[in-house]
Amino acid sequence: MNVKMIDIEKAEILLGMTKEGHWVAPHAVVNTPKGLATVCYEGVGWFEYEGMYSILVGDDYRDWTKLITKKELLSIISNEETTLHKMIDPHNDRTRSNLFTWENQIKNTPQNVVGSQYNERKKEVANAVL
Repeated sequence: MNVKMIDIEKAEILLGMTKEGHWVAPHAVVNTPKGLATVCYEGVGWFEYEGMYSILVGDDYRDWTKLITKKELLSIISNEETTLHKMIDPHNDRTRSNLFTWENQIKNTPQNVVGSQYNERKKEVANAVL
C-alpha cells in the first residue's frame, strides 16, 4: 500500500534545519483509524498529541524531534509516495517489528485521503470507542 512522504526540503525550511550538518529524516504520513501519524525511516512513529505531530531531525552529533501543527504537516506533504517496506529498512529485529506494527496500523485504511476530512470523522469514531 502506498503512503505519502514529506518533502524534506520544505520540512527543513519549516523546521529551521537549513544549517549545514542539520537534517530532517525521511517520513511517511499515514492514515490510521486513529487519524494521521508520522513515521520515520526507522519505523518509529507518532500520532497527534495535543494538536502536534513529531518530526525526527538531527545534526552531526544527535537527533531529536520537533513538533509541528496539522496545518504545517499538511503543507510539507509531497506528491511522492512509497510503501512502508521500501522506506523502513527491515535489517534488524527492531526495524522489522516497527515495520510490522505500522503496516498493521494502516491495513484496511485508505491512504489516498491523507489530509482530508475523512481523517477527522474516523478519529472521532475511534476515540468514541476508547
